[in-house]
Amino acid sequence: MTHSNSRQAYTQSCSRLIFFYNLMKEELVMLKQLCFAALIITLIAGVSVSQAAKKDKSGSGKVTVVIHHEVKDYTAWKQAFDSDKDNRAAAGFKVSGVFTDAANPNMVTVIGTFPSAESANTFISNPKLKEAMEKGGVMGQPQVSILRKMVDK
Repeated sequence: MTHSNSRQAYTQSCSRLIFFYNLMKEELVMLKQLCFAALIITLIAGVSVSQAAKKDKSGSGKVTVVIHHEVKDYTAWKQAFDSDKDNRAAAGFKVSGVFTDAANPNMVTVIGTFPSAESANTFISNPKLKEAMEKGGVMGQPQVSILRKMVDK
């Protein structure tokens, strides 16, 4: 390789390095901007979650409750469930539906709404509910989910 060829190769290499350096510098700036945007979104989301948690602690706002449990006999359970209507009404529990598992009619799911998470928790811990569940033949501990609707259709 001659002196002029090596100098030309060196110049081309330097030009490529400068090009890639500038390209990386631009990408680094964009990356910093993306990180900053992600930080802002995280902070905003954190405040929203924090505010929602504070609202939940106060028990305000309508909640949906899903109660899932196995019973010895659906028919006997349904009679006990129907006889406990006044207890549900006093707690503000409005039943949307009673469902059974397609493969096992003794796996029961009750879905309904309460005026607040606090009223749902009060109802769930009420000794009258425990009595009604025992009378209805509920087996084991029910699975209870208290849900707050976050997004409309």
